[in-house]
Amino acid sequence: MHREMPLLASTPLRYCLVRSLTVTRSISASLPATLTYTVGHGDTYSVGKASAPPPMGRRSNPPLTRQRILEAAVALADREGLEAVSVRRLARQLCVDPMSLYNHVDSKEAILDGIVELLMREADLPVEPMEWDAWARFTAHRFAELAARHPRAFAVFSLRPLMAPESIRPVEAFLAALARAGFTTERSSEILVAFFGYVVGFSMLRHARSLFTEAEPSATDMSRLSPEEFPRCHQLATLPQPEEEVVFDASLQALLEGMRAILSADVRTTRVARTREATA
Repeated sequence: MHREMPLLASTPLRYCLVRSLTVTRSISASLPATLTYTVGHGDTYSVGKASAPPPMGRRSNPPLTRQRILEAAVALADREGLEAVSVRRLARQLCVDPMSLYNHVDSKEAILDGIVELLMREADLPVEPMEWDAWARFTAHRFAELAARHPRAFAVFSLRPLMAPESIRPVEAFLAALARAGFTTERSSEILVAFFGYVVGFSMLRHARSLFTEAEPSATDMSRLSPEEFPRCHQLATLPQPEEEVVFDASLQALLEGMRAILSADVRTTRVARTREATA
């Protein structure tokens, strides 16, 4: 008696094994009784019915690893959103028993943290010393590109913090650049939150619109507003819609200029304070 039948009690394994057997039988039934090959200068050889490929069951599955689980999680999030990511769904997608995933990830939160890790690795942010504003501009565009490739999975940055050392190294590089420029630790903390809040928020808003289509104009279309009651807002409806890339760059430039203004004001304040101390 076959001893592996109890494994079929697992839904993902049963699903994948039955699917593999069905595919194999279909291939085998479609093969001709004799296969004829022509090679060289027209020499013809005939062989008997070719055997079907081996079943694509558990034996053909690649080993289950954390990397493989996280890649499947990113793919699932890109298709259906982060709310669809769960241990059970991933187990079914990977054709394994759900309990086997816990050898690599211990919770959904750990899976989400892993998605952050994979996306940060894909973004490939700079860790080498550079000017703080150059780092910020480069990173902002890298995040925008990342959001374009993963519009649904990208939302994980609004839910989970950076945990892996590999993900935090670029942030450390940014903080070091701010310190070299003269920003205090307190200012650097504020700038860090403001910068990533802008980049993540703008990218999410920008690409969320690409996931939905409206058959009718939005109910908030300003052209529908009363020109007598809202003359300024109504005027905006007559303007052409600006390119999102232009808006992104203009907003980023305004943010960076604001940071420079803060630095200049802090430097002046520090100088005045030191002068007063010296003359006291």
